[in-house]
Amino acid sequence: GALVFLRNLLNADPEEWDMLLFNGLRVDGVCTVESLTDEVASMIQGVILSLPEGSVTQRVQAEFLRELMGRVNKFAERDPRAF
Repeated sequence: GALVFLRNLLNADPEEWDMLLFNGLRVDGVCTVESLTDEVASMIQGVILSLPEGSVTQRVQAEFLRELMGRVNKFAERDPRAF
């Protein structure tokens, strides 16, 4: 479900995220926006808790995941006909 889909998104180039989100959430119904959002939030929390506080690695990984979360949220607000 959502965790596998999230891992696929993270392995893709960010330029591909919008199309992958469309296909995964609207066409294939791999998971819901809510379940994907929960998985991203959980992963952000894991990054923050598992890496040294304030480290460059922590900041970069958390920012990358926040960017993905933003894309998921924007996708959820879009009219599907916009694709």
